Amino acid sequence: DLLNDSDSGDVYVPIKERRKLKLLQQQAMAAPLKRARPTASVEPAIGADSGSQASKKRSLLDERAAALASGAVVPLSKEEEKVVEETNILSSIDNSYKPLMSVKELAKGVEYKDSMATGWRPPAHI
Repeated sequence: DLLNDSDSGDVYVPIKERRKLKLLQQQAMAAPLKRARPTASVEPAIGADSGSQASKKRSLLDERAAALASGAVVPLSKEEEKVVEETNILSSIDNSYKPLMSVKELAKGVEYKDSMATGWRPPAHI
């Protein structure tokens, strides 16, 4: 085990492997809880000896990881995430916004009824 090497002192463990080990520990803790379903909350693997203090100081990330491990929260697929993001973007768009009007015109409520008369014509080669 990479974290329990006592002969080499402080050994650098890459973040990828630390996350993988932490996830395995959380899944191992959640597996018995799935079967038993006790009323007490899940304590984090680090600091399990401090009991109630550790459960009070759990971060949202720890709670999310525990919920994912217990199966209470189902992660969205890539397509579902994309659909949710698109609906958020579309709902945030203001339909009355007119980007080709200046702020002054928008503030005064100027509305143009007729188009401008110009002598411009597109080039002949188009």
